[in-house]
Amino acid sequence: MTRWNRYLPWRPLALAAGIVLLRLPSLSEPQWASDDGFFTAVASISSRGVALYAGVYDNSPPVIYWVLRCLIALGALHDHLPVQLLATVAVVASALLTFEVVQRVAPVSTALLAGSLAGLALSLPTLDGDLLGVELVALPLFVGALLLAFGNRNIALLAAGALLALALATRPSYAVDSLALAVPLLSGGGRIRRIGLVAAGALAGLTALAGALAAEGSLDAYLTVVLPSDHAYLVWANLGTLVPLYTRLAVLAIAGLAVLSRCRSTTSRLATVWVFASVAGSSLTPRELSHYAQEAIPALAFAAALIATRIRRQWVAYPVAALSLVLAAEMVLFLPGVQTAFESGRPAKALVHYFAYTDLPAYYANWIGYAAGTRSRDQYAAWFPGEASTDTAEAARLRALAGPRRMRIVVLGDRPWLFVHTGAVPATRFIATNSSFWQVAGSAAEVAKTLREGGADVVVYASGPGDWDGDLAAGGYRLLHGMPWPTYVRDAAPGSCP
Repeated sequence: MTRWNRYLPWRPLALAAGIVLLRLPSLSEPQWASDDGFFTAVASISSRGVALYAGVYDNSPPVIYWVLRCLIALGALHDHLPVQLLATVAVVASALLTFEVVQRVAPVSTALLAGSLAGLALSLPTLDGDLLGVELVALPLFVGALLLAFGNRNIALLAAGALLALALATRPSYAVDSLALAVPLLSGGGRIRRIGLVAAGALAGLTALAGALAAEGSLDAYLTVVLPSDHAYLVWANLGTLVPLYTRLAVLAIAGLAVLSRCRSTTSRLATVWVFASVAGSSLTPRELSHYAQEAIPALAFAAALIATRIRRQWVAYPVAALSLVLAAEMVLFLPGVQTAFESGRPAKALVHYFAYTDLPAYYANWIGYAAGTRSRDQYAAWFPGEASTDTAEAARLRALAGPRRMRIVVLGDRPWLFVHTGAVPATRFIATNSSFWQVAGSAAEVAKTLREGGADVVVYASGPGDWDGDLAAGGYRLLHGMPWPTYVRDAAPGSCP
């Protein structure tokens, strides 16, 4: 066994294989989730020469759209497999990197358990583990930076900073998580040199990213539109004031410092700083969306593994650790929202899980039936939430309506997949009137002006908020009958018919 341990890294291989097996059902998923649709639509439109943010708007940092452009080149517009494969790669990488980080400060058994727990939780559909979001894409970048921060070589430390920059350009809240890098950087010799190299790598990475945005004509819009709207979104998510956020950060800081003052080892220091920092980062916008918890999962898995390995009866410790991690992830989602609602005098919102824990048996049974051939592809896809079939039918009618021309459409509501399935371009820079849309100053007036001037060939009125009927009437739009979504065309629009 010693000989094989020397030449074969069986633990990481076993960990990776287990996660891939657990995630096999996700590889068959259809295009159904809204965030996937936004990333794919914006990436598709911007890849055709439309400037990101200035010509097509969404409020996420640029890396996720650049990643989706690469996936589109691999066929992601028509086949969701490249997206799901990347999600699996991100989870496997995050779990393996968690294993490597923990192995630097704890026994290999603790590291293996931490990596396994992270891979398990990040694969749960209830926690949006089956979807490719900004948290999941940024996670291996951040944990990779944390791992490299243990090194002493200049190139490793510069790479740590560069990876951190990429993580921030994918999900800016990892700036709070980055406090965890202070533990390895301050634990060895040459602290000033090592910190300086990581900072230099981060600065170089952010400069390169800004240069890439400037080269495609998107930097000014990012600085003048996205950043102010992100601030407005932060205030909106905290129910109109940043006081709950400051209170939450203060409580976490005080509690973290109190625990840190009692830590006597690098292991306990890293676990403490990483847990409190990641919980703070994941709760900056205390919304009820499940994927927000993913940011904190590796740190929580580390803490759960430390506790579990102290329990003598391991057959009890392991399932208890897994359940504790899931519960902790739910508390990361639930408690900040309750605290914010309490301070604002409003009722707390319910958590949004696409799949409840009680739905998981049906989720896996649906895939088994499809894999075994007892369920057709249409039956399998119809099981997923959302209205993907309605979007598909609407897109088919819109393609027939447009003929060979590329139509300009406005979507009032939240149906980003229509742009993907039709290849249409937005008549305004906004592809939806969702929550991020309403945080952009003048956004409603901009869309209303386009409608009144008849600037769109087609308007799909999928949902609110907002009353756009007067603008549609002023622009000469009329309702088409028999469309899956309420759909309007201008009388002068070529090829339009009731």
